[in-house]
Amino acid sequence: MSALPVAIVGAGIAGLACGAALREAGLAVEVFEKSRGLGGRIATRRVDGLAFDHGAQYATVRGEAFPAAMQELVAAGAAAEWRPAIRDHRLDGSGDERSRHRDRWFVGTPGMSAMVRPLADGQTVHRGRRVTGLTRRRDGWALTLDDESVTAGPYAAIAVTAPAPQALALLEPFGAPFDRAVDAHMAPCWTVLAAFDALPVIADVIRPSRGPITWAARTSALPDRSPRPECWVIHGDPVWSRDHLEEEREAIADALLAALAEASGAVAAPVYRAAHRWRHARALEPVGEPCLLSGDGTLGAAGDWCLGARVEAAFDSGRALGRALAARLTP
Repeated sequence: MSALPVAIVGAGIAGLACGAALREAGLAVEVFEKSRGLGGRIATRRVDGLAFDHGAQYATVRGEAFPAAMQELVAAGAAAEWRPAIRDHRLDGSGDERSRHRDRWFVGTPGMSAMVRPLADGQTVHRGRRVTGLTRRRDGWALTLDDESVTAGPYAAIAVTAPAPQALALLEPFGAPFDRAVDAHMAPCWTVLAAFDALPVIADVIRPSRGPITWAARTSALPDRSPRPECWVIHGDPVWSRDHLEEEREAIADALLAALAEASGAVAAPVYRAAHRWRHARALEPVGEPCLLSGDGTLGAAGDWCLGARVEAAFDSGRALGRALAARLTP
């Protein structure tokens, strides 16, 4: 068994699932995350006493490993099932209100980011550290950090779990199979966070079939949230978000709030509003493999861009990479 730890780039659910699999195999892990929090796009923003789950809105469970992990999260109080009232808008402009949907939806409690924290147990996480380069040395792998004057290592292996464009920037010098990341196109998403004293809408989720938004949810109606004021998260359509990617945040907030009013039939002035830009929000064309691994089994990549744009897909990809690296590093 390797005496050196494994470095993981990214503390989203793929990175933390990768680390958990490595820890299960008895290997030490160091995670490097450029932001201050855990979870990546499984995110909760808290401001002025308000809470917005402004990234992934829920997780579904369809496979084998993730349902077991979700059961543990629910038992630990870190997740709960969500059964919202949904209003779908058809192309003819009519609406269909319903409270059931095919999959079971799960959310983190008291916020989406709580879902990933138990996965980090036993992993050393360095927050606010941006990885800018990877180097293979005689004594193992090394990372270049931040302003390129700082290095970390040596490591027995490296797992890169950043979104595809960021992963490609680190992995491109190492050639195949990592060049496949260039085909994993990712769409941006403008997201608006808005709080209202009250918004007279029966549904908790609105899904228009046309216009600039694809999803609006009353996140204050999720389990273990404060119901007042009403907190809403609005996701822009991928094409609309791309076409308006560089616009000012205030203009984005105006446009998406107007679209919410049109879709919901309710008009109210928000007591708080903000816009957040996700440049790499959703994998449109995943690679179609659980993970990518170098020939010697010491450099790998994982993420939702490998298997698909779902929380479970990111978890499965990270877990697959962790197990593949562990198979190479343990007897």
